[in-house]
Amino acid sequence: MPKKNLFRIAADVIATNGITATNVINTYRLGGERVAVFVDQRFAAVINRRTVELRKDMRSNLMDSQQRVSGYCVKGEHFGTDQTQNVLGLAVNRPPWV
Repeated sequence: MPKKNLFRIAADVIATNGITATNVINTYRLGGERVAVFVDQRFAAVINRRTVELRKDMRSNLMDSQQRVSGYCVKGEHFGTDQTQNVLGLAVNRPPWV
């Protein structure tokens, strides 16, 4: 096989692996968002139970704090996955032998 064909095959393999890695990153991001929503829902269910005696303003403050923490987690996850995708894009779009 001529070298040009081997380089093309290698580039295609790298591109395919890049697509797979992008799908894994997106799945990770979506899973993290779902976990945050689940935690928010469960926290709200516990806070709103009548067996827990909390004042209305305290419930509100707890819910706000929980949603703020979840928001920071999701933002951090988005930042991390965005940076990972940027690095992945650099690695896939510009193979070292080109």
